[in-house]
Amino acid sequence: DESDSVDSLTKDLSQLQLYDQTQRMPLSVQRSVRKQNIKFLHNRIHFSPEYFHFMKRLVQSNVQVIVNFFQQQHGENKVITNTIETIEDLALVSVQIATKFLFSVGWRTKKALRGPANEWTELIIHCIRWSRKARYYLAEEVLFKHQNRFQEYLIDCTSAEIRNAFGKMLVA
Repeated sequence: DESDSVDSLTKDLSQLQLYDQTQRMPLSVQRSVRKQNIKFLHNRIHFSPEYFHFMKRLVQSNVQVIVNFFQQQHGENKVITNTIETIEDLALVSVQIATKFLFSVGWRTKKALRGPANEWTELIIHCIRWSRKARYYLAEEVLFKHQNRFQEYLIDCTSAEIRNAFGKMLVA
């Protein structure tokens, strides 16, 4: 009798589950909810002041390295080719980071979150002033491959500050 109760208990325990199979969420709904949750978290982080500050500081620190290098080079006669190549690459990466951020998120938000648009433009101008690669990237990849940007940021944009910053970047 005792062995039957142990067997019965073992059988009952093996059939225990943490969820009721009849009320299980369909896999498609589960995926959809997960996707929406991830999207929500992404947007929440994407539009946080900390993220904007981080992106700006990242580009600013790169620009500072570039400006310092060329100020030091101005006083010296010798030019180090490897270092110039590295500075060109740093300027290119800085323009890539800044433009991808600005055109996807930065210039689509309120000034209170992004800060003054001209500060971002000045960072890009520093990079394109010193780097041929950065100028090429800005012209080809950012502007000419996305021709609607001219209309979007020069004509349709409701913010005069963004229009001016975009125009200033074009003129530089």
